[in-house]
Amino acid sequence: MSLFRYIFIQHFEKSLINKLTIPDVLTNPCQRSPQPCQNQGTCIWTGGSKYTCLCPEGFTDHNCQTDIDYCVGVTCNNGGTCIDGLTSFTCSCAEYYTGKYCGLDMCKPYPTDVIFVIDSSNSCSPEYFNITKNFIKSVTKEWEITVNNFQVAIVSYADNSYTELNFDSSMNKISFDAFISQMNPRGGISEIHKGINHAVNILYNRNRVVSSSQVKKYIIVLSDGLPSTPSMISTVSGHRIETLAVAVGEDVSHHFLSVITGGSEKIFPYNNDRLWHYMMNALIDQSCDICQRSEEGDVLFAVDTSNGWQNLDLATKVPTIINKILSGLKLGPMNKQIALLTFASSSYLRFDFNKYNNETERQNLQRQLSSLLKLPIPIPILQP
Repeated sequence: MSLFRYIFIQHFEKSLINKLTIPDVLTNPCQRSPQPCQNQGTCIWTGGSKYTCLCPEGFTDHNCQTDIDYCVGVTCNNGGTCIDGLTSFTCSCAEYYTGKYCGLDMCKPYPTDVIFVIDSSNSCSPEYFNITKNFIKSVTKEWEITVNNFQVAIVSYADNSYTELNFDSSMNKISFDAFISQMNPRGGISEIHKGINHAVNILYNRNRVVSSSQVKKYIIVLSDGLPSTPSMISTVSGHRIETLAVAVGEDVSHHFLSVITGGSEKIFPYNNDRLWHYMMNALIDQSCDICQRSEEGDVLFAVDTSNGWQNLDLATKVPTIINKILSGLKLGPMNKQIALLTFASSSYLRFDFNKYNNETERQNLQRQLSSLLKLPIPIPILQP
């Protein structure tokens, strides 16, 4: 085929295709300039002079000429302001509020689901079962147990696991404490893993939302950590669940409690409020100034007065060291309280935390510390 004939055929085919596929510009509005669809809408010719516009997100009406106002019908709570975006809205919240609709007060504990897992087996004596109940009442004493704040449940374990109290939106602090008071142990072996797995399943299948935000989830295990089946103990992980433990019992296995929680820093004693402070620190935003750092603390000085010390050292060097430490401490019931213990072959409490518990007693305290001479070894009194 000659080059001339090839060029002619190609030109003819292109002309034919153009005549067959290009619609009449006078009747197809999509071929006009500018085309009728605004805001980068896509024009689709439907025949004659008719067309349809496919609008991008955020625009509507026949020619995509109207910007959708996503703030219509939206209420941003607590002084929040609605800001219309290209494809959605955003609530600009006032200080210390957050959430999709500014419904969460950052200076209050974040809405949270908590399951207490308690030892109801023979491993937990009646004394420690009562300690468990009293601790739960104490740690929840300032919680708002309502539909939009804290929700609580209780799972016990012995031979098996039991839902003692399930989540109930009508529950409040009064009814919760009343339920705790009437609980009794079940007895049996200590299958702690069954109670924990039971709690995990409940929280995993529960998806509570407050102000369009997923609530936080906690498991709090109150136990001596002594399992009947040690091989079944494992760390609770995943599902956005944090697990904490409270050591309750005559003999406690911190090892197994550490395995359950994933670390010893998540094990707490039952006889103070460390767990409460830990949770409030996690659930209240740190930008809030309503929570002030506590200066409370008990300081016990234990001084060796055995033969390893000279009397001169006990009379001068040791008191000087203690007084130097005390100079940086503020004394008082809401600050630091001091006690002093000396020991050699036996121990002796020189004074307890109640003796010098305010700044007015500082001089008396310094006089008490002025000499730490060895005490005579107490002679036991023989009984007839």
